[in-house]
Amino acid sequence: MSAYQSLYLLNITKYSKVVACTLSLLEITSTLPEEVTLVWPKKLDVMKIVFLINKYSPLLNTTLGITLDLFTHDAKACAIQYQVLAYSYITGILFSEFILMARTMALWQFNPFVTALLVGAALEMVPLVLFITHETVSVAEYPGSSVLRTAGCLPSTQDQDLWPAYLYMILAETGIVFLTVLKWYQEPIGIMRGRLLAIMYRDGSLFFVIVLVLSIMNLLVMLLTPQEMSSSMQMPLQVIHSALCTRVLLNLRKASTHSSDGIHTDEVARHSTSTLAFDHAPGEGNICFDGEECWSGHVGGRTCASEENMA
Repeated sequence: MSAYQSLYLLNITKYSKVVACTLSLLEITSTLPEEVTLVWPKKLDVMKIVFLINKYSPLLNTTLGITLDLFTHDAKACAIQYQVLAYSYITGILFSEFILMARTMALWQFNPFVTALLVGAALEMVPLVLFITHETVSVAEYPGSSVLRTAGCLPSTQDQDLWPAYLYMILAETGIVFLTVLKWYQEPIGIMRGRLLAIMYRDGSLFFVIVLVLSIMNLLVMLLTPQEMSSSMQMPLQVIHSALCTRVLLNLRKASTHSSDGIHTDEVARHSTSTLAFDHAPGEGNICFDGEECWSGHVGGRTCASEENMA
């Protein structure tokens, strides 16, 4: 491949970062009113932290990526910033995956088997992905000062070596789609009429399929295209992944606020960090969580009340 062709392919990768940064800014501004209304008033908890990291990490990563391409002309700064970007990127992806898993566990009412399955997958995925990232970053070769001044910080790495990490995430997303469809198939029709459950099924099916397709596209680009553009899909993938996960949570909070189904999405946060239990009556379409009011009906033959009222 000629130098001109290599430069052309490298520019495609750079342009993809600019596009991803623009999309991230548009997503942040378009969902900011809902975020201010539905997220900011809530107390700081695990799910709020996860939401904020998931939403804003793509902007940080794309900005850092553009900075590496345009403004980094020192070899030491190039090495440090590239490593920071690599770990920040993979952390953002993992937080997005956590949102999808937490939503799926809530959909299954924290069924012990499903919870153990997803938690086990997460415990296996996190160290594997971090190890692969570390191995890839540790063997990266950084350009000299002359190349840095003309082309920017373009470490020589084998992005193809990252394919096991992306393949594992594809398998995780496939499993989440399967669990969502299976839960939809098992539920009586009456249960699915509630607005919040309908949104959980809709977002779970549509959003996960979009993320799955994009993840497969990214994997194919990594494996089949020249090295110069093998990473061109990575930033757009994280931005779209983050945007869809952000909308999953915002849609659930919005529906929970305006719905009479009695389902409260804050429980995803509490149940992911505690042993609070669900009570579910299959015939009535109400799910009550300990610690929350849900006066819209009776579950399990009794009315759900808040912990304060029960004390």
